Amino acid sequence: MKKTILLLMLFFGVALSAWAQKEAVFKIETSGDTVGLDGTLEVKYILQNAAGKKLNPPDFEGFSAGGPSISTRVSMYNGVTEQSQTYIYYLKPAAVGVFTIKPATMETDDGALTCEPVKVNVVEHYNVAPRNRQPDNMQLFNWNNMQQGRQNAQKSKKKYETEKI
Repeated sequence: MKKTILLLMLFFGVALSAWAQKEAVFKIETSGDTVGLDGTLEVKYILQNAAGKKLNPPDFEGFSAGGPSISTRVSMYNGVTEQSQTYIYYLKPAAVGVFTIKPATMETDDGALTCEPVKVNVVEHYNVAPRNRQPDNMQLFNWNNMQQGRQNAQKSKKKYETEKI
């Protein structure tokens, strides 16, 4: 009887863990659908809930490509493990027109996954409002501002000392 209960518990545990696994997703994201001839398009290939073995990117016809830059994320929360891999390419347009970024293929342990193609419109000039982003370190720690802060602190210290006497 104990063996039967133990076997049932084991069976349900394996069934629940298989049910709890998430399906692998492979997708493409771009920084926009329009880019200027003097601009740069960011293309991200994102694999979720699977371990990627090899990315087979397209030829990026109509663009010169830089990359990839690879980012890996693994998180465990309340017994649930999630993982993702991101491959980032930076594309510089070669000519004006409408171009299609062909699908990429990611090889995984469970087989190959393919993302959708994306159309990109390249125009002569494309003005984009700047993104709301954090200033870089050079703006945060500007040497001139730091020197000015020190001078102001020294002036206020001297002022306090002269009032104290």
